[in-house]
Amino acid sequence: MIAFLAAAALAGGATDAPAEIQPMPGPSTPSWESLTSYRDIGFVPRGWRLFDKAEGDLDGDGRTDSVLIIQENDPAKMRSNPDRLGMDYHDANPRIVLVILQDNPGQYRLVAKGNAIIPDHD
Repeated sequence: MIAFLAAAALAGGATDAPAEIQPMPGPSTPSWESLTSYRDIGFVPRGWRLFDKAEGDLDGDGRTDSVLIIQENDPAKMRSNPDRLGMDYHDANPRIVLVILQDNPGQYRLVAKGNAIIPDHD
């Protein structure tokens, strides 16, 4: 699934600005002040956590690129299940996929982000 997300995000080609897979409205949506970082996980903002990560050469330049799925880490969005059917809780924290390309060793660039196709629940 992660390879599919990266392919869909990069289908239009990488540009200097990150491609918007889908608008990400809402007060909990992080804003990226910098589109570059020295580490791929440097794009995980405060109050969010790394949910999943896949690596591979997405743009054919021989460098290791990354697709990250990040999830907000707000305890207030953890909902208990009073009926006790299924899981004891539901994590309603939003998830976002980030596609990050490595331009040079130790230099990463955010090229796409979106949240429309990330499942909310395992």
